Amino acid sequence: MRIISIKFILLFFCCSLINCENKEKKEKITEKKTTILENNTTKKEVKVLLTLEEKNYIEKRLEEYINIKQDFNNVDKSNNTKVGQLNKKLSELPSFPEWFSKNTPEIRYLELIKMFTIDIGNSIATRNNQLLKLSNADFEKYSSELKSMLKE
Repeated sequence: MRIISIKFILLFFCCSLINCENKEKKEKITEKKTTILENNTTKKEVKVLLTLEEKNYIEKRLEEYINIKQDFNNVDKSNNTKVGQLNKKLSELPSFPEWFSKNTPEIRYLELIKMFTIDIGNSIATRNNQLLKLSNADFEKYSSELKSMLKE
């Protein structure tokens, strides 16, 4: 019985050390800003900055979307098999991991870029040139804005 209680105490201690170590890595840096409203009152805003791990993940995902977009734009539009394979490749990309803070502009922009990439694939599959043109323009706009956000 005593051996079991000692093992339990050691297990509890190890788990608490691991948990403390993970909390330190996941801390977010915040920067406070104040905004003056029309009636001269102030409203405090908190801007959440990304951790290095999140920033690297977003950059990697952005590059994946850019590569898929280039593949879509270079594919023969009459080759339905290749277009289907690219759409499948796009749909198989994993969703965001649980450790992401979902309320940052960078993540919202990445979600928009994903939607524009899906629209590009759908427009090629349905041969909708107007949607293709709009999706490409929006993709370029938001991907360049996201790149500039990640450089800051």
